[in-house]
Amino acid sequence: MNVAELHRLVRVLREIAASATVCSGDQQMSAGMVTIVQDVTAHPGSAIGDIAERTGLAQSFVSKTVVRLRERGVFEVSQDLRDGRRTLVSVRPGSVARKQVPDTSLPIEDGVRAVIPGLTDAQMNRIMLGLSVLADEVLGDRTPEPQVPVRRSRQ
Repeated sequence: MNVAELHRLVRVLREIAASATVCSGDQQMSAGMVTIVQDVTAHPGSAIGDIAERTGLAQSFVSKTVVRLRERGVFEVSQDLRDGRRTLVSVRPGSVARKQVPDTSLPIEDGVRAVIPGLTDAQMNRIMLGLSVLADEVLGDRTPEPQVPVRRSRQ
């Protein structure tokens, strides 16, 4: 693989992610917004700087996004009692606005088929396996796939 192919692959992967992301609210969320929502959901009560560090997004983008999502009723913010300069962010519990938050736990097969129509089952299986291996190696913090116990035959 060369750099040009990598850029093409990233473009296709972004299309798959956008296609696979289901948002039941009226307003769609950008990839950056989804990343921030995922992070805050996993780490409630996080400071803006911590969110930026974990997601790799610019702190200014995280700050603006937190304000936007707070206005939409998705986030609630509070001041850190230990350090009043820090803003802590959490997903607003029980809010009707939570329906705007995309369900990112869904499998991506439908998104793959929407972006790459006509795949055979074998091709889909190879793509899904390849993406899973890549995610395991690059992300490293994924929830492991359930393992099927291997039964060894007695000889």
